[in-house]
Amino acid sequence: MMQINNNHKKICFVSTITNSLIFFMSPHVLELSKTYVITLVARGDASELGGVLSKQVAFQPLNIERDISPWRDFLALIKLITIFHKHKFDCVHSLTPKAGLLSMIAARFAGVPVRVHTFTGQVWVSKTGIIRWLLKQLDKILIWAATDLLADGHEQVDFLVHEGISSAGRIKVLANGSICGVDTTRFSPNETMRKALRSRFQIPQEGVVVLYLGRLKRDKGVEDLCSAFNLVAKSDPSVFLMVVGQDEDSLEERVSEVAIKFPGRVHRVVGVTQTPQHFMAASDIFCLPSHREGLNVTLLESASMSLPAVASRIYGVTEVVVDGETGMLHEQKNITDLAAKLQKIAADREMRIKLGVAARKRVMMLYPQTLVVQAMSTFYANKLNTKRS
Repeated sequence: MMQINNNHKKICFVSTITNSLIFFMSPHVLELSKTYVITLVARGDASELGGVLSKQVAFQPLNIERDISPWRDFLALIKLITIFHKHKFDCVHSLTPKAGLLSMIAARFAGVPVRVHTFTGQVWVSKTGIIRWLLKQLDKILIWAATDLLADGHEQVDFLVHEGISSAGRIKVLANGSICGVDTTRFSPNETMRKALRSRFQIPQEGVVVLYLGRLKRDKGVEDLCSAFNLVAKSDPSVFLMVVGQDEDSLEERVSEVAIKFPGRVHRVVGVTQTPQHFMAASDIFCLPSHREGLNVTLLESASMSLPAVASRIYGVTEVVVDGETGMLHEQKNITDLAAKLQKIAADREMRIKLGVAARKRVMMLYPQTLVVQAMSTFYANKLNTKRS
C-alpha cells in the first residue's frame, strides 16, 4: 500500500470488485482527492484502477466474495475491521451489497464516525422464499450499521420503504439521481465511430442494430432478449444483435444458438469493455430487458448517445426511460411484448431518431456528471465539516 498524506480527513471506499470503483466512482474519487485522502478497497489488482491512483489515492486489495460464503465472508469482515482500526478513517463508504454489509458492520465495530452506503439495486428482488427473506434481513443489518444511506434513484428509495427495509426519510438521493452521472461529451453521437465499427463487424450501414451491453446474467434478461430477437429476426432481415459484456451466468451457449440460427447477424464481444461508447455509436436501439435494476448507468450512457431504449417496466428503469418519449417499455419477462416493441421501433427510423434526441436531451438536463460529482462533494463537505477546495 502506498504512503499517503495524513494531514487531511480520510475516506475509504469499499466495493466487491475494482470494476465498480472504476466505472462508478472514478469521477468522485478524482474530485474528492483534492480535499481528502482516499483509500480504495476491493478484490483485484492496483493495475486495474488505471489513472485513479495518486499520492492522495491508495489501493488496498481484499478478497470479498459476491456470493454468500460464510467462512470467507467472516475472514473479510475481520480484515476490514483490522484495516479500519489501523487507518482510523473519518468515513467508510460502500457500494455493492456484500461489500456494503461487511464494511458497514466492520466500520461500526471499528468506531468509524461516518458510515455511508449507496444502494444501486437489490439482489433479492428476483429471489423468492427463504432466500429473499434472508437477503432482506441482511439489508436491514446493513442499514442498522450505517450512519448515512444514499440511493441512485428515487424509485429505489420508494421500493425500499415499501418493502419495509428502511423508514421514509432515512435514504437520500443526490442531485436528480444516478451514482455518477454521465460524461455527455464522451457519450455523444459519433458518425465516424459508427461507420468504423460497423465496417469492422461487417454490418450494413442501413442495418438496425440492437445492443445489449452489460454483465450477462439471467436476471438481466439476456435469455429473454435472445428469445425475442429470434422472433424479430425471422420477420425482419435488416435487424442485427450485438451482445457486449462478461458472461457471469453460463449464457454463452444461449447467445451462440441464436448466432448460429442467424449467421452474420449476431455479434458477440466477450469481456468488460473500456469503450462502451464505440458499441453504442454503432447501434440504433439499446435493449435492457432486466428483471431488477437500480438507476442503470449504462442505460443513461446509451441515452446520452441518442439511442432510444427498449427496456423492462420495472423500478429504476422507469425512472430513466419515459415510455413513448425516450424509448419503449415492455412487460417484465414477457418475450412476446419485448419482441413486439423491438420490431416496432426497428421498423420506424423517424421514431428512433425522435426518441433518441429526446433521450439525450433528458440526460443532459437531469444527469450530467458534473452535477452528480458536485452533489457528492457537497455531501462530504457537510458530513466531514470541510470546506470544498
